[in-house]
Amino acid sequence: MNKTDFLRDPSVGDFVSWLARTLPTLPVDLKLKRSRFVPATVNRKIVGLDAVLSSYVWQSVGMPNGDWSETRHRLLTLANALKAAVGANDDVAALNACREILAWGGNRDWAKGAFPFLQARANAGTLCRYLRDTRHAFILASADTDRLCPPVELLNSMLTKVHALCSSDGLPIYDSRVAAAVATLVEMWRNQAGKAGTPLPAALAFPATTQTRTVRHAFPDAVAPGVMLYGASATCPQWASAKVRLGGLMQAVLEQCPDMFSACIATPTLGDRMHAFEASLFMIGYNVACLTRASPPANQ
Repeated sequence: MNKTDFLRDPSVGDFVSWLARTLPTLPVDLKLKRSRFVPATVNRKIVGLDAVLSSYVWQSVGMPNGDWSETRHRLLTLANALKAAVGANDDVAALNACREILAWGGNRDWAKGAFPFLQARANAGTLCRYLRDTRHAFILASADTDRLCPPVELLNSMLTKVHALCSSDGLPIYDSRVAAAVATLVEMWRNQAGKAGTPLPAALAFPATTQTRTVRHAFPDAVAPGVMLYGASATCPQWASAKVRLGGLMQAVLEQCPDMFSACIATPTLGDRMHAFEASLFMIGYNVACLTRASPPANQ
């Protein structure tokens, strides 16, 4: 399924229209506890998805405060380093750039998962070729969700960051928080449209990456899209498809809402606004109950 077919799906079209109407005035009751990446508690009632960006926080390695302005600058630096290395076909520099991305992302075990996968390709002299091939497959305008794996061989919460920063069209990071947030928005729409309990459209199935963050933390009775299992053969195509479909949704919503995320960035591109959109979903995904706590009843 390509982007055109995806957006022609009636359920997708209805959901995009609902998002375009709803997100500018979406109530969010954001409550975050202190943690490794959140230096101070957050307790704010916010109106509008783009307003969530003012509460963004991810205080990673070498970041004094981790707010969105600092994070955006850090991500631009990381992305530029990776793209330059891939463009120069320099596997050593590409691996170093990937290592910096994983460090920013909070990689916990350098002996497992993303880094050994990338290191093996660098050692074989194929890392840049792999990243070029996967970048081409992930281009949102032409990506086919049925033909992403291969060339994509593995996806997890760290590799999704590498692929997003290697892209140039706003391909989103699809991690546990973003996955939970978009699945919750789908369920909010289904509830308000009187579709709760009906089969979940395949085009709008955004699976969770962990049991600790799912749509059921907001809607216990939701028809959930499931949880992807690390190491399972189905996980890579499921993850890649969700990543691309989310990107298509975000682009379609931002095209209908030209002012959304425009005020927070000087002369923003669509890609800039896409990453701001993703960052706001990320914050909601810390605890998706922030939407049900703040949202009005479905009939209002």
